[in-house]
Amino acid sequence: MTIQKKTPLISAEYAFNEIEKATQDAALTVKQCFETVNIDRYVNFLNTMYHYTRYTGNKAAQAAKNVTSNELKEFFLEFEEEEHWHYRLAENDLKAFGQKPSDIAPSVIKPFDDFWGSLGNKHYTGYLGALYVFENIAKHLQEDIPPFVKKLALSKKEASWLLVHAEEDLEHGRVVEEMLRKYISNNPALALASARQAAKLWENIMMYAFSPITDKMAA
Repeated sequence: MTIQKKTPLISAEYAFNEIEKATQDAALTVKQCFETVNIDRYVNFLNTMYHYTRYTGNKAAQAAKNVTSNELKEFFLEFEEEEHWHYRLAENDLKAFGQKPSDIAPSVIKPFDDFWGSLGNKHYTGYLGALYVFENIAKHLQEDIPPFVKKLALSKKEASWLLVHAEEDLEHGRVVEEMLRKYISNNPALALASARQAAKLWENIMMYAFSPITDKMAA
């Protein structure tokens, strides 16, 4: 007789605390990247963020179509409206450096796109777990961003993507937290698994973005 192992049940409280921990770990990776940054690496960061946010609005619209809760549909549609233009910030920052976005997205972006696309076939807590990570990293960097900008002597025209997200993600993160706390009990295991994968993807993106330049930017 074969005995099937059951997936251990976890509580919503445990899942939420672990999601927050994953978010803090992702933020720590950014802090570590800040320590070794120079202008060339910052410019590559901007190029990476251009491609990372290029279709954020589309991703939110996709989520709105896939969720069944009217409240979550409205939440993702509002998110689409607020986020769809953010890639322009990175584009303008690059322009301030006499650069333009690369024609081809860095390879590190595709796993993120594929991950988000895969969530449509799962419970909607997968979206919320991932989004919590992406939108709450900034709250752990509030004391790190001003000295980072000062260290590189960045003007507002060169740091608009970073400064806007440092501010707006505080409110976005608060709203996402409210939604996650409300719905996480419906599938806490998936929310946690999604958040952990999102954190790892974000860490990979940041390590690429702030790595030494090797012909990453458009000529």
